[in-house]
Amino acid sequence: MSEILQLFHRYLNFGGEESSIPLIGENIGAAKAHNVFTTSSADYVETSWSRFKLPLVMQRNPHVIQTLRDLHNRHQYAVWVVHNVFPAMSVAVYELANELGVPVVQYLHNYRFGCPGATHFRAGKVCFKCSPANMLPALQHRCWRGSLPATTSMVAALQRFWNKGGYDSIQVFIAISESQKRRHEQMGIPPEMIHVLPHYLDVEELEVSDASGDDVLYLGRLTEEKGLKLLLTAWQKVDTQGRTLHIAGIGVLEGELQGYCETNQVQGVKFHGFVEKEKHQKIYDQCSMVVAPSLWEEPFGMVVLEAWKHGKPILTTNIGSFPDLIEHGVDGWLAPVDEAGFTEALTESLKGDHPTMGRRGFEKLKRHYNSKQWYARWKGIAESLMGESRHG
Repeated sequence: MSEILQLFHRYLNFGGEESSIPLIGENIGAAKAHNVFTTSSADYVETSWSRFKLPLVMQRNPHVIQTLRDLHNRHQYAVWVVHNVFPAMSVAVYELANELGVPVVQYLHNYRFGCPGATHFRAGKVCFKCSPANMLPALQHRCWRGSLPATTSMVAALQRFWNKGGYDSIQVFIAISESQKRRHEQMGIPPEMIHVLPHYLDVEELEVSDASGDDVLYLGRLTEEKGLKLLLTAWQKVDTQGRTLHIAGIGVLEGELQGYCETNQVQGVKFHGFVEKEKHQKIYDQCSMVVAPSLWEEPFGMVVLEAWKHGKPILTTNIGSFPDLIEHGVDGWLAPVDEAGFTEALTESLKGDHPTMGRRGFEKLKRHYNSKQWYARWKGIAESLMGESRHG
């Protein structure tokens, strides 16, 4: 294989998907030269005119298409690895790949192809009403950006992907968990087209601080689908034995969550706001376990690997990719997505043998979720792509 091109359209807010791009490129680049072609949603919200153009460029962005064509003609890439084209890189990227005859590997980071909102989450719970053949529910509920015009534009772009050659340009889909693969099979993608390639996190030796505390950590975005209200409700009801729940992160619910704690006199909760990565170790050292009460089906639980990296077991909900990673009672806990079930699981987890379970998680991470394992799987996918295609 010669050079590889990664394509990624940045969202308005930095998230786990964007943070994974350098890691993926780092390993791909270990064997083959690669470039990254990026565009950004920020370029289409700055002015009224750019916002007006967005529905048009979602279908076809002439500047992007011409730039990509010129780039490909110069480098003659062997493969395009597409991470995200929505909204403004445009679905016409797939049609260009077809025209140029370049194989496409589609990396799956969410559920966009079957859900205009990309999360299968609405009104506080998981939602599977939409499918590639029927996205009317998304229009009814204004599932993208809370706007009917915006959702209509997203649905139109997705229909173009499925019906006008976008889907046909893809030789291989890469899912980041078995659960995510199953959801895409339900969208109609043949299982043999979807390879599972979990993320990785390299570690060496577990360093346990002598000053390690006994508190509980939530580290992530403060948004509805992350389940912070469920966590705070459960925290009120359990015997925390003087522990502090550290909430590190920012998001649209930050003020509301702080207000909830004040109004309901929730004890032992500390909001840290945004914590820079260089300071994560300090906050992990104050805690003996991590919690991730997600209400949506996380495509991959990077938060689990991060907890294990620091030798901490983690309590999560029992949906999405979490059951693919965690062995309940061994290296973490899996809780039902309801108040009673989550409260019971939180009570159980607070009584657990945190050092032993954290060590087990660390060993699992070191054994199964490292860059060598990732590259071996990637190499197999790349070789199968070069050796055969579903187009014959």
